[in-house]
Amino acid sequence: MPVPALGGEHSFGTAALESMKLLVTNVTCGIVPLSGHWIAEERPDFLIEELAKFFIE
Repeated sequence: MPVPALGGEHSFGTAALESMKLLVTNVTCGIVPLSGHWIAEERPDFLIEELAKFFIE
């Protein structure tokens, strides 16, 4: 099952990807530019685009 993993540029970065790789084999990662820990609050536009790509494509 595909799993998205997003990390804020100024916070987790690729840590989300690395931790998910321990659990699943089909993980995609993205770094959210200009964001820290609170991605949904800091970059809702970016999050919506990434989730739409993940679920629609």
